[in-house]
Amino acid sequence: MPMDSQPDAAAAAAENTYSYLVIDADSTGDIPMDPFMGLMGNDSSPARDQWLAPLDQGSITERPSSPANEEIITAYQKMACFCEHIEPWHLYDPQTPLHYIVARIKGFTTDVATRNATPFLHRYLYRDHAPQCILSCFTANVLYTNRTEANTAMVMRVLHSSIRELVDTEAGRVVPTPAEKLARAQTLFLYQIIRLFDGDIILRAQDDPGPWAYVHRWTLSRHLWEANSSFMFDRMWKEKPHYMINNYSFGNFLDYGRGEDVDEFAEILLSVYMGVDETKRFIPGNEAERQGTFPGP
Repeated sequence: MPMDSQPDAAAAAAENTYSYLVIDADSTGDIPMDPFMGLMGNDSSPARDQWLAPLDQGSITERPSSPANEEIITAYQKMACFCEHIEPWHLYDPQTPLHYIVARIKGFTTDVATRNATPFLHRYLYRDHAPQCILSCFTANVLYTNRTEANTAMVMRVLHSSIRELVDTEAGRVVPTPAEKLARAQTLFLYQIIRLFDGDIILRAQDDPGPWAYVHRWTLSRHLWEANSSFMFDRMWKEKPHYMINNYSFGNFLDYGRGEDVDEFAEILLSVYMGVDETKRFIPGNEAERQGTFPGP
C-alpha cells in the first residue's frame, strides 16, 4: 500500500519501518512463534487437535485483530477466479498460472542451495551472524537439491534430523531474539516447502497441520531488495519509492506504482493477482532478465 503522501506521516512511517529492518541480534522481541514448533515436529498423521495452535495459558497477550477492511476483502476476491477454476492437470501445463506459481515456490529450495537467497531471504541477511537453524537449513537444501537415487535415503535422513533439531532446540528457547525468530520462521517455511512438494505422502502429512495464525504487512520495492549495503539501502529508501502492502492489497500500488518497482517476491504474488501475462506486461524488461522463469508463449 503506498505510503501517506503527507511529509510528516511519510517520515514517521519510514522511520518506523526502517527500525524493523535493522535486526539487533542481542535484543528481544515479542513475536510468538512457539505454537508452530510443535506442529513442525509431527512425525505422524495429524490429529484433530493438532489443527489448532496451542495457547500458553500462563501468559495470554491481547493482540489486535488482522485488519480485514473492504479494500483487503476486495483484493482477495480478485484471486477467487484463480482458485475456482483450478484443475489437477493445470499443475503440469506450463501455460497455466498454477504451474508457474508452484514452480517458483518449489524453486526456493534450489535458490537457497545455489544463490544463498530467495525472494523472501536476502543474500546478505546472515552474512555477519547466522543462527544454527539457518546453517542446518542451508545444508539440508543443498543436499536435497543435489540428491541422487543412490543417496536419497541419506538426504531424507538429514532432512528429518534437521527438522527434529529445529523443533527440539527452538521450542525450549526462553527468550529468542528477533533475529533468531526471523531465522526460524524462514527455516520453517523452507522445510515445509520440501515436505509439501516432495511428493512423499509421509512428508506431506507432516507438513499439513500448520495453519498460519497471523498475517503481516510487507514492503514492496525492488530498489530496497537489490541494495548491497546499508548505505545503499538508506539511499534507496530516501530516493526511490517503496510501498507497504497489507495482506494481498495491490490496488493502490497498481494505481501509483511502476513495473520497475516490483521485486522478485511481489512478482510472484502479482502473477496470481493479475495473471502471468498481465504481470509480464506490467514489468517491462524483466522478461529478458528473468528468462526461463515464466512459462513460454
